[in-house]
Amino acid sequence: SLALSLKHVASALLKEASRSAFSEPVRRELRFSSSCCPCHSNTAPLARSFSDRASSTLDAFALSSPYTHSSSLCRKQSTTTAQSVKGETVRLSSEVLEPSDSSSAVTLPDPLVILHGMFGAGQNWRSTARSIGERVSTETHLVDQRNHGESPHHDEMSYESMSRDLAEYVRSGDLAPINLIGHSMGGKTAMHFALEHPQLVNKLIVVDIAPVVYGLYSCEVEDHTRYIDAMLRVDLSQVASRSQVEEQLREHVPDSTTRLFLLTNLQPTRLRNGDGPKFRWRSHLSAIRHNYHLLAGFPVLDDPLGTLARASSTTARAASSLSGNDPNHATADDDQDAYPTSPVRTQFVGGSTSHYFMPPHRQQAATRMFPNSSTTIIDQCGHWPHFSHQKEFVACTTDFLLELE
Repeated sequence: SLALSLKHVASALLKEASRSAFSEPVRRELRFSSSCCPCHSNTAPLARSFSDRASSTLDAFALSSPYTHSSSLCRKQSTTTAQSVKGETVRLSSEVLEPSDSSSAVTLPDPLVILHGMFGAGQNWRSTARSIGERVSTETHLVDQRNHGESPHHDEMSYESMSRDLAEYVRSGDLAPINLIGHSMGGKTAMHFALEHPQLVNKLIVVDIAPVVYGLYSCEVEDHTRYIDAMLRVDLSQVASRSQVEEQLREHVPDSTTRLFLLTNLQPTRLRNGDGPKFRWRSHLSAIRHNYHLLAGFPVLDDPLGTLARASSTTARAASSLSGNDPNHATADDDQDAYPTSPVRTQFVGGSTSHYFMPPHRQQAATRMFPNSSTTIIDQCGHWPHFSHQKEFVACTTDFLLELE
């Protein structure tokens, strides 16, 4: 049943997050660019709403882990907030796993970069990355996107901005070309990156998301925004325990499993002289909520207004076929030239019970923008195949990574 499936995934994630030591060496890095904002920093988040009924894009959670800084990297920034500057990149944090020493693993020359979904962090992928490492040996970067994980907060949040962040991360680390995996929101960032910088990507794996506009009144989006709003409503200045926060969430988030994962995004504050709130939300909730209309959409690279939902003329006609609000999903008469395309070899991995990728018009949009692509659907699987069906997910993605051109 759905409830048992969700509890199974929740249990696996809790077990993974509770580990305090790891067998292989892990180093935590903060990568900086000269154009970053020097004023926003936030230490690691996580959370996850588990409602396949609404196919929420909230990603799985993880807890803070030990890390060290490379000597060439700067210290963490102050959490003091200043005005964000539009168009600047932020200093992405990452957890870097060294190449596997498994005797059965095939060495790949290009590093693997993994992007989490909304309310997630790179740490969520640690277990899956290790399993991939049993078959594929390469340096693996579990990256925290802006306003998530250890990466800084910034008021601007769009796929264009997250793609810029990733481009700076790849260039500053001299990583190109990379193999790139992205789930949900991270999948949209990855697709935008591959459309804009195909020369920096060897292979792309997109997990249970399509390059479409998810309607602002769809069940997926309504559930997602409801969870964000519920978290923002909590008066953290008046709570002394997690149970009190959970009680405030209960009215708007009745499902206990969902509340559990939202609460993993709650972080104790380091109080001075006992003053101030005892907790804070790790993710930049207000920025995510304010920019959610952009995150539900997908940018067209030559669209000056930024999203398919706001596009005009020929692009608008094309956009209508990619929108979840279009009941006919007409595509036959669309102008193929209205769509940006990427030559990057791509694999789309979807869950058979997830609404995020399964509708035919969404799969059609994916293959239209990424014509050099293949699709794998994992049976009886929801929005988180890398957790709920990790064995099948690792098998199909590593086969793809090892596939000869």
